[in-house]
Amino acid sequence: MEKINISNYYNEKNEVRVECNDGNYKDMYESINEVFNFNTLKSFIDLGCATGHLIKNIKKNHNIEVKGIEYFEYHKNSEHCSPIIKDFIEISDLRDDLYNNIKYDIVYSTEVAEHIDLMYADNYMRNVVNFANDIIIMSWSAGIVHSQHFNPLEYDEYINYVSKFGLVPNKELTNKLLKAMDKRKHIFPWYRASITVFNLNKSNQNTNEIIERNIITKYNLISYLKNETILVNNKMTKVLSLYLKHAIFDAIFKHDFNKFNIKLSLDFKHKNESYLIYLNNIQYEVRRNDNYELNIILDKNIHYKLDKPSNYYDNAIPLHLRPDIQPQKFIILIGNDELLDYKLHITDAHICKTFHI
Repeated sequence: MEKINISNYYNEKNEVRVECNDGNYKDMYESINEVFNFNTLKSFIDLGCATGHLIKNIKKNHNIEVKGIEYFEYHKNSEHCSPIIKDFIEISDLRDDLYNNIKYDIVYSTEVAEHIDLMYADNYMRNVVNFANDIIIMSWSAGIVHSQHFNPLEYDEYINYVSKFGLVPNKELTNKLLKAMDKRKHIFPWYRASITVFNLNKSNQNTNEIIERNIITKYNLISYLKNETILVNNKMTKVLSLYLKHAIFDAIFKHDFNKFNIKLSLDFKHKNESYLIYLNNIQYEVRRNDNYELNIILDKNIHYKLDKPSNYYDNAIPLHLRPDIQPQKFIILIGNDELLDYKLHITDAHICKTFHI
């Protein structure tokens, strides 16, 4: 499968990190040290290390083996890359299966996973696992696909996905790390959204048992649900705003979308006869059924094709790999009504599988 040419979406001027004495990477080093104590460790690797400021702080303060892996050579060649770690940075592509015969006490990879093409995410995760002795610290940003985030995942999607590779969230160590980070003011705030400490469960690696035994959060297919008051037809109106997760469509892309039936069921308190609903700015009128349940049947017709790549993918994904639909945004006019419950069903007639919230 063709890789995305990521050089088209990054430039040296914007990417090279200039670290001040009390910046993000120093604070991140201190946070990790507070939890794990580098004096008790032998090795640390940063996958996607950029200009290497994190491993510089470690090497400067501890007699420990460090290594960084980075895609762009200009990071290593930059005047801002410290001489004490230049020789420890390897220029490689984490989308390739990398050879490694060393296991590191801590594998660290933050603000990297979402930048990996969807088709190469498995390769990236195999690299994470192959470098790990046990402890893995990583993050995976959520949101929508854009010119650098080719594969964002909501937190529960991320946890479910990495569990397939034997990663088990360590809640105690994660909470300790978050508390240590909260003490320091220079850490980038978006780190906190998904950074997680994992143990590598080698005996159960690549099995379903680890998911069933450790992942107890229900897999949620709706990423955003909120009652709001917005301007509709020049009138302030109570609405329900709802977004489906991008991961739903990642699964759909692998099949013939015409064979999918997506049904969103909404149950309201006052059982109005009908509701107006906006699907991607197209207005529909939806009537309730006899069971006092509002059913919205979605099919390919309500997914609009992109007029311009920049609308959503910002030219980041090659045309032949780019799906023609966007995650659905619903705005449901509910007036004084109140939502009691909602369910989402996705049925693939080909594989006969239904997903529920």
